[in-house]
Amino acid sequence: MVGNTAANPLGSDGAAQRAVPVLPSRNIQETLNFFNDLGAHFTSSVNEGTYGLLRIGGAKIHFFLSDDKNLSEWSSCRIEVGDIDVLYALCTSKGIVHPNGPLQEKPWDSREFVILDPSGVLYTFAQVL
Repeated sequence: MVGNTAANPLGSDGAAQRAVPVLPSRNIQETLNFFNDLGAHFTSSVNEGTYGLLRIGGAKIHFFLSDDKNLSEWSSCRIEVGDIDVLYALCTSKGIVHPNGPLQEKPWDSREFVILDPSGVLYTFAQVL
């Protein structure tokens, strides 16, 4: 706010540390298994498969159970990685790179590619140049 001298709790003073997406999944265990096959670390599935937690390197993703196909197909997440070539090779070998999202250099100074999880959620993996 203009003229506000109070500390900004979401500003540069460090109060906000990270964002954790909460994404829809039509089958929590299937989604967690999908990412585990890519080397992610399954944290837990709670409330009898209605909520799941996952760690991908230093990133976390939470999933909630939803049978709404449209919600899944309109959801997305961007994950920045350190070595995109290794991950791209793995995803290519598993046949999960989206046909419209191969590895490309983008004008916003990143190299990125796209996959869909079994629920249809889109994930962009990016390496900042």
